[in-house]
Formats: sequence, C-alpha cells, structure tokens
Amino acid sequence: MKFRTYTPEPNAVEQARLLGLFGNTPARLSRMARRASQVTSEYGNWRFFDFFLTIDGDRIVNVIRL
Repeated sequence: MKFRTYTPEPNAVEQARLLGLFGNTPARLSRMARRASQVTSEYGNWRFFDFFLTIDGDRIVNVIRL
C-alpha cells in the first residue's frame, strides 16, 4: 500500500516558512499532510498538531498555525 502524495502550492510553502518550517519545506508539508487528521474547522480541513492545512484533492493550498 502506498501513501498518497500531496503537492504543496508555492503560496502554502511561503506560509509555512513564515510560520517556522524550514529545511525542505515542501517535503515537510507533504509528510505533515500524510500524517494529518481530517477535521471540520473554519481554519482548514486537515490538522497536524497545531497546524491546520487546507487540502484540495492532492494539493496543499493553505497552512495556518494556531
């Protein structure tokens, strides 16, 4: 069984860097999305610890940190 592959949009990568995710930010966002839990919130539709991700299909379009 293969994990689903998520591709972060450039805007989401920039948001993540402003929130403190450094290094290979696109790869980190992709791993976060694979491990995230689905939620119903006005902040996003997936949650990984204190990060909310908005995922549309296989694209990460928004990142917010609470």
